[in-house]
Amino acid sequence: MILITFYSSCLNELFGSSQGGKIPVRWTAPEAIRYKRFSTASDVWSYGILLWEILSFGERPYWDWNNFEVSQRVVRISIGGSGVSVILL
Repeated sequence: MILITFYSSCLNELFGSSQGGKIPVRWTAPEAIRYKRFSTASDVWSYGILLWEILSFGERPYWDWNNFEVSQRVVRISIGGSGVSVILL
């Protein structure tokens, strides 16, 4: 059974992101990493990562990057000028 809930609410309650706590970088949208703002759009990003995990039979997202590289590269690619976020997993 898979339970999908309000991701941003879970982040605020479980990870304390509004108080500067930890966030799950590999599943977090670029704007949420950069500005610590969570929205429906960032929930859709996280859901897309979840779907990728399911379809790849449990592979870790961005498997060859550490958390710092993920946060830097995802944010840099998403604000890279075209306005379109495209990341090849």
